[in-house]
Amino acid sequence: MIAHILFWLCISLLIYSYILYPILVDVIFRFSANVPTPEDDNNRKVFILLAAHNEELVIEEKLNSINSSNYPIDKVFIYIGSDHSTDATNELVQLYMKKSKYPIHFKIMEERSGKIGTINTLHQYIQSEHKVSSDDIYILTDADVMFRSDTITKLSRHFKNPKIGVVDTQIHNIVNEHKNVSKSESIYLNQESKLKFKEGQIFGKLMGTFGGCFSLRSVCFKPIPGHFRVDDFYLTMHAMTLDYKAISDLEAICDGKILSTFPEEFKRKRRMGSGNFQNMMVYKKYLLPFSSLGFVFFSHKAIRYIGPLLMIVALVLSGILALKGSDLMQILLLGQILWYFAIPLLDRISSFLGINILALRSISYFNYMNLALLLGFKDYIYGIESNIWEPTKRA
Repeated sequence: MIAHILFWLCISLLIYSYILYPILVDVIFRFSANVPTPEDDNNRKVFILLAAHNEELVIEEKLNSINSSNYPIDKVFIYIGSDHSTDATNELVQLYMKKSKYPIHFKIMEERSGKIGTINTLHQYIQSEHKVSSDDIYILTDADVMFRSDTITKLSRHFKNPKIGVVDTQIHNIVNEHKNVSKSESIYLNQESKLKFKEGQIFGKLMGTFGGCFSLRSVCFKPIPGHFRVDDFYLTMHAMTLDYKAISDLEAICDGKILSTFPEEFKRKRRMGSGNFQNMMVYKKYLLPFSSLGFVFFSHKAIRYIGPLLMIVALVLSGILALKGSDLMQILLLGQILWYFAIPLLDRISSFLGINILALRSISYFNYMNLALLLGFKDYIYGIESNIWEPTKRA
């Protein structure tokens, strides 16, 4: 009896987080959300923080995209930290500084400190060089995510509302339809974008932004622990614990590229998973659904991050119950075996033969994502001492 209850509890939580919760949010959004369109507001200062490590392939394009912005020249300040780059990144930035319409403050790190260490250092420089007001905003962005001309304006306009602490962008990705993991990743990101937008409009809560580009009210920045691996979730949660709202803007668009192979994407998901477990422990008192923040945190984040453990428990329990003669559990056990093992194997075979079936690839992607999360949990349990990262391959 207990085994049956635990099995259905695991399955129910997974179904709730991945299927029922998005449907519930969509229904609430359709019947209650009123999405205002704020007027453009270019009056506040904008500090752009960019951590770069060996970004010679994209750094000039990135700076071009920022310089194409229609935001006032005297309101944007670019802070770039080169995290001990060994390619031509430093030389390219120094050359660009001579022609940039926005001032570039360039800091070269003599030793690797990771993205978070670099961001913390840039924040210290900003505080020492400017009198930053609560109306000013930070934009944290990656080197391979390109601004559009109105990206800064679209982000800035929301901060006229003193209750807004975080505004996320929408990253439109160039996707290879037939290769690697890009299409499945794009589908997942699109679904997450829609869900986060609706959460922001209904609850004023986001379970982390898409870290490639997001904006933050200056008073919501808090130095990130040096050994942490994920900055966007940490800063977004901190802003919400200060009773600021976190929202997403569908019109604040950046452009990116999904070029990852399965191994690269797996490595990235594992690193992000371990980093988010770090964050969950910092904000664990908000895990239970007794407030709007707790409800969103529990439904969207917490269940998914223990998802691999729920899957393992359900698989083991169904196996035990199947051996005891339960016909239903025998069918469910077979279904899980097909889902976790047979479909990914079939996907590998079809891919090897040059046949790409999106349904198979998406299920494989889901399985790999959860396996990476499980290994990320192992990394967290064993202890994370460094946040040094290597950026994924650039185009």
